[in-house]
Amino acid sequence: MGDFFLSIFCPTMGAILATVMFGAPILDLRRALIQGKLGDLNPFPWAMMTGNCLGWVVYGYYQGHDPFIVAGNLPGLVLSLWLNSGAAKLQYQEQKELQRLQQQRQREAWDASAPVDDDDDDENQNDNSSSGSRTGNNINNNTNIYHPEHMVTVPQERALLRVLCFWSAVILWAGWVDTNN
Repeated sequence: MGDFFLSIFCPTMGAILATVMFGAPILDLRRALIQGKLGDLNPFPWAMMTGNCLGWVVYGYYQGHDPFIVAGNLPGLVLSLWLNSGAAKLQYQEQKELQRLQQQRQREAWDASAPVDDDDDDENQNDNSSSGSRTGNNINNNTNIYHPEHMVTVPQERALLRVLCFWSAVILWAGWVDTNN
């Protein structure tokens, strides 16, 4: 009875509790996705959760295929990837909205500072509009130009990529190390 308790029951309960713990932020992310913004939610620990779970899954595999270690961390790995994906979507939306607001402010500042020609002289308007300047309500701006340097990655993606690169190096190193010596 004691052998069953320590070798089966306790590790099973540990795997169940680990899964419950890893699932704790699901409702918070769901709420943030519905609202369309992260708000005060800090997604950085989710990148660390991915690294933690990945490390334990690999360890459980290399140490005699321990089903309790793998079962306790594989759901966390999958959940953390979903959490990171959701956070990255929200950060992308926030960054895109911030970029739109900055462009709008620049446009408004440009509109306020540019001279307005109130003359109704059609020849003057045609000359100025073709040269790209502003007269009356004629505006030539580049707000629809895509600037790829602004939207390459969001902070959550960068954190996740760093964690995954680190663990990829650890896994490769562990796979090449001879554990029989």
